[in-house]
Amino acid sequence: MLNKPAGLPVLPSEVYYDHTVLQQLRKVHGGLAGGNASGDVPHPVHRLGVGTSGVLLCAVGAAARGTLSRAF
Repeated sequence: MLNKPAGLPVLPSEVYYDHTVLQQLRKVHGGLAGGNASGDVPHPVHRLGVGTSGVLLCAVGAAARGTLSRAF
C-alpha cells in the first residue's frame, strides 16, 4: 500500500507519462532499465483520480494482482 498524493496520476495516459505512480514504482523497484532480480514490480490494483489523495493498494506479480483486483 502507498499513500498517493493529489495531483499524481496512477497510470500513464496521453497527458501523463513519466510522472505517474506506476512509473515511479518501476523506477524504484527496477522495472524499467534492466529489471530487478525477481522481475516483479508492484502494480496498482485499482485507480484513484488524479485529483484524489488516499491509500492505493498495489500487488507484486500477476496472480496477486488478479486475486486482489477481483476481491477489491
